[in-house]
Amino acid sequence: MITHEGNRPKSMPMNQDRAVLIPAYVYSMEVRPKNRLLIDAINDPEDDFFVGVFDGHGKRGHDVAKYASEEIPARIASKMVRNNYNEDKESSITRDLIVEAFVEVDNDVVTDGGCTAAIMLRIGNQLHIANTGDVTSFVVIYEPPDEYDERLSNINRDYISKPRGSTTDDGNTGEELLQLHLQGKVTIHHQNARHEPHSPRERSRIESRGGRVRISPTNPNDSRVLMIAREVSGLRRGDDVGPKTSRSIGDREWTAVGVIPDPDVVMIDLKEFWSYHDVDANGDVKEVFIVLGSDGLFNNRKVEYVARHLAYGLFEYNKDKDNVSPKEGGADDQEQQQVFSSNLLEVGEKLATMASPLMEEWYRDDITFIAKIIKLQG
Repeated sequence: MITHEGNRPKSMPMNQDRAVLIPAYVYSMEVRPKNRLLIDAINDPEDDFFVGVFDGHGKRGHDVAKYASEEIPARIASKMVRNNYNEDKESSITRDLIVEAFVEVDNDVVTDGGCTAAIMLRIGNQLHIANTGDVTSFVVIYEPPDEYDERLSNINRDYISKPRGSTTDDGNTGEELLQLHLQGKVTIHHQNARHEPHSPRERSRIESRGGRVRISPTNPNDSRVLMIAREVSGLRRGDDVGPKTSRSIGDREWTAVGVIPDPDVVMIDLKEFWSYHDVDANGDVKEVFIVLGSDGLFNNRKVEYVARHLAYGLFEYNKDKDNVSPKEGGADDQEQQQVFSSNLLEVGEKLATMASPLMEEWYRDDITFIAKIIKLQG
């Protein structure tokens, strides 16, 4: 998990992103009094989980993001208890629970501003993915190379450790800009659709409720919600310019024109996913991991770029640098686990740097992301 504050004006000098990762997310009748999270680690703590990224915007967007990051997992868990939830229940039931939690939290927000959100909830071998707004999430399959090229390993180590814009000269190709050369392969699966005002479904809803969509004449993918000009106290005011996302939690003044909190929710049967993509249950050949990131991570970089960096941090950098593996465990391996975590953090910080604009004076949004390896149960 990495979060990196943007460079917004001094009047709002705060990282408005929030992120949460709850291992052993299993519902229980026991309610913890402080945070109300209904969590009881009665199963393998590396199995079930809740992860979420919440991207705040507006005057008090950080408060909305904080509130949503605390309340959404708690309310989903409460609903599971009340519905005697188990893995065998229809996925539509889980979908309804998640949607209800998002809508309830939206109704309870009392401050200015809003947030977008993406979550992943794993119960057994079901992975539920939900998003509202422009936070991006996806699943990645990593396939290691048949053998590692030591020359590329050396270049990759230099790339991670040296400042942005550094060059290398290996004596063969001449001087060239350092960049990452992932030696394995990554494929992207189940990437969510960002809720943008110009997309046909979103635009139709907004316009049917009296709103308008403004599309940039220079960038057809840059759009905002507008509230049509109206008279206030006998004076005609101009169009109100709203958010760049067509769905969010909060933003109460924009609900009337179609900016809704309802998330899209999909469920992945992990057994079917493993089988269809020929992933070994023990992860001995291919590996699977999930990624969630705020829009600041993807403003300047594509999902494949992000996936390659995170795959390198999870599976290759440790071999290149210290020959440690995330699969190792036990008391004797605690030191290696610390080394692995430190190395992964180093790659994550490099990714945040490379996802930021080249010039420091250019606007840089907050950047927050989570990556987590997942295994098949049973």
